[in-house]
Amino acid sequence: MAAQNPTDATRTYASICALPNEILTQIFRNKSLSNKDLTNAQLACRLFKDNIQSFITSNRHYIFRVDEVSQPTWKLIRHLINNPELNSGHQIVSITVEWHRRIAKSEDTWTKPWFWTDAEQSKLESLFYKYRLTDETRLNILHHGRNSESLLPLLLYFTPNLKFLDLGNIDGHILDDTGVKCTQSLEALSSYWNRSPQREYLDERETLQSEEILFFFDNLEHSGSLPALRGLRYFSMEYEDGIDSRYSETTLRPILGLPSIESIQASFTTKGEYRDGSKYNFGVEGTSSVKFLGLSVSGTGGHSQEYFFSLAKLTGNLSHVNISRKYKSGEITRTLEGDEEIARTFLQYNRATLQSSKIFINGGGFNDDGKYDGDAKRRKMVFERQRLFELNRCRGPSSRPPSPFIALKPLLLSHIIPHLSRTDIYNLMLSCKALKDICQRNLWSIFLFHKAENIKTHPLKERCLNINNWAELEKRIEKYGIEDIENLETLDIGDEVFVLSDGGIYDTTVNKKRVFTIFSDQLRNGSTPNLKLVSIQLGCYGVHCSPFDSFFDTSSFPSMFGGSGFSSRLPSATPSDNAAENACKEFLTLIKNYSGPLLPSKFSLHLTINIRSQYNSEALLAYCDLTKLTKLQLIGKRCRNLTDATSQLDRLVKILSIVSSSSPNQQLKSLEIEAFEYQNDADAESPENSEGLQEKLEVLQSLVFGLTKLRKLKVEGSIFDPSFILLPPSNVKSLSYSGRNTPPIWWEKFSKYPFTGLEDLTLIFGYRTSDIKLPALQNIQLSSLREITVSEDAYNKYSGSHPPGFINLIINTNAGLSPRCLQTIADKKADRCNYYISWRIPKIVELCGGELEGMLKTAVAGYAKKLIDEVTVEKKGVLNEGFDEEVEDKVAGLVAEEFEKVIVGIFAEKCKEIVRGRLQLSD
Repeated sequence: MAAQNPTDATRTYASICALPNEILTQIFRNKSLSNKDLTNAQLACRLFKDNIQSFITSNRHYIFRVDEVSQPTWKLIRHLINNPELNSGHQIVSITVEWHRRIAKSEDTWTKPWFWTDAEQSKLESLFYKYRLTDETRLNILHHGRNSESLLPLLLYFTPNLKFLDLGNIDGHILDDTGVKCTQSLEALSSYWNRSPQREYLDERETLQSEEILFFFDNLEHSGSLPALRGLRYFSMEYEDGIDSRYSETTLRPILGLPSIESIQASFTTKGEYRDGSKYNFGVEGTSSVKFLGLSVSGTGGHSQEYFFSLAKLTGNLSHVNISRKYKSGEITRTLEGDEEIARTFLQYNRATLQSSKIFINGGGFNDDGKYDGDAKRRKMVFERQRLFELNRCRGPSSRPPSPFIALKPLLLSHIIPHLSRTDIYNLMLSCKALKDICQRNLWSIFLFHKAENIKTHPLKERCLNINNWAELEKRIEKYGIEDIENLETLDIGDEVFVLSDGGIYDTTVNKKRVFTIFSDQLRNGSTPNLKLVSIQLGCYGVHCSPFDSFFDTSSFPSMFGGSGFSSRLPSATPSDNAAENACKEFLTLIKNYSGPLLPSKFSLHLTINIRSQYNSEALLAYCDLTKLTKLQLIGKRCRNLTDATSQLDRLVKILSIVSSSSPNQQLKSLEIEAFEYQNDADAESPENSEGLQEKLEVLQSLVFGLTKLRKLKVEGSIFDPSFILLPPSNVKSLSYSGRNTPPIWWEKFSKYPFTGLEDLTLIFGYRTSDIKLPALQNIQLSSLREITVSEDAYNKYSGSHPPGFINLIINTNAGLSPRCLQTIADKKADRCNYYISWRIPKIVELCGGELEGMLKTAVAGYAKKLIDEVTVEKKGVLNEGFDEEVEDKVAGLVAEEFEKVIVGIFAEKCKEIVRGRLQLSD
């Protein structure tokens, strides 16, 4: 980079100096400038120095880094103690806390303990006595010297002009929660009592996880004595959501009691034991001076109405209130009732200062008529954005061109927007009036009624409502209607919506089912003219599929496990089961009536059937419009005996028979069959039963061959017989097989089938546990592939899941493989080659090092003996005081010279032989 012209630099400096003091002050107040930057700026010129000293130095912002390795706060306090005449702490008006706790796996983060001199300890003892800091704080500061969070109350003594305090995202653990396994990191924290690391760790956890809270809160009982807290105006803290917090709602009591406090912003999670009213009797005398209160409380404790009622009694000067309160326990998160009562209680205690338009509880507030509106905050935000939009439009045409995104054609936008999440689409809709209609249509285009755990892996998870929105959505629909449902295009139904609800607080599906009922009514009334796809899960009704079906005989527990177990007899259904099945039939009939008049190109039906359940899913197909069925997923279970395998295979064949015969022009394009595994025990099963199973498998194969419009076939696990391969019809473009212990006969059948027209193949097989090795395939008939995905094991020399040389055979016989696919294969092969050779290199280095070590030791021994013998034996010299050192120096010089002239050449030849021999060593 060329050097700057001195003339240009002078002009730049002159132009900066010409700025008014107000602009310079704003520049120097930038928080990205460090103290070092400000110091250098003061040395630049008198103008900078005067501005910094007048406006900046007296208003410094300090970052308190808890457990920072270099212990900067401890160093600052030492400076303040030893130089009280400077009053350096008086310059600090703002403190932000950052948490840099120790990480057990990273030794670089293990903060060393601090120590005080005797003189410093004496000064600190007088401060502790004067300002009544707790004994625990005193011990941690003077003796323990490990948790620098304890220094915060001490720092507050030296900062009497403090106005702003932000505790940041609190991390109370002095060490990440790794238990006694991280012995080395625990040793770094070992106390001066020299106890074992394990004992020290347990003591630390016992202290930190008790009801004792941060040292800051622990010392607030005497907050009036700490100079910094007398003038504190702004306080904020937050705690990571989802983790039970020790910083409960009771910590707000002393904060509200600070004499000059004006703003409190807090976020924390609470525990259930704080729900009793006695815990909310804060006992604060007088009225708090706080004007702004922002709280975000979740958990099983401080969300209750009683807590906020007690909190409101402490206030009287509020001008703005914003509260978020939710019940949260594990995966369950619910928005609670009673927001209006809380809002009116705050208004009651703050009549003189708080306007009804300045209070929001969970986004709800009061409208201009004084009525409570659960959507007030969002409406206010939309109104404000619309006001700014109209204001900009009234200013006349702008010289700036419109955004390229707005200028896109609606058809192109309709293809871009579906790739955004619901939140992004909503924000985009609020950003521009021109995008409102197309975003509004897209927000209502897809709805998923599934369990939360199923949504996490759903391909459309970013487009659906999450579990927190159902109650709010139900309220909005009841209040404002559901006119936008006309934009609904995709409806994905999990079978849990058909199950009766108990309505309890842990029943997270109750609001979802109510919303689903509303959707069904709108569908029945013809309010969804754009609905193009409905996906439905049949068979389990959300609660009857047990993961233990494959290990226990559940035939005697139908109400608990809901499966036929290992018996072919279906258990009798309970009244609730019948109600769920009837609700499912009613909805299927509704969809059938809706799709009947539509062409297959205008509507599609997707079905997922759990054959492992007790329900007669085959009978439910009579209520479906199978002429619109385009995707079918069949889920089974591992069979323990041949009888159970035959029973499931009968159901599988029956379902495919119904689908195949539903219409001469059936539209099924995708078929997925999962987990019909059966471990054949030849000694326990009769030959007649085995032959019957093979006959049914042949029927299954013929049914699949009859699906002429099938384009995708996915088989996960073996279908009853590991040697059986379900072959696709000739029109299939995408094929997937997965499972374990695929036998040689399976691969033989695979190699002989032509797979006409197949373009995308996926083979994911686990390692073989059998002693039988897979033989190499001589050739394969498959020759039309564009893409292939295989297990990582397939690239190994001794693959246990694929035949030897399988990848090479695929490349040689499929000339149409895409460049991307070939590049992936090449990268995998390169990685494997690197792996097989790299593991030999350490041994090569060891052998070469051994050769060099031997040569150098031999040379050293020879020269040492020769030189010492010349003096001591042959008497060619005198043994003076420095004889030994002189001999060592001469030997080192002679060995180095010999290495350069002789040894290096011999060593290179030896290394060449070792490298060539070891690299070419056969595995």
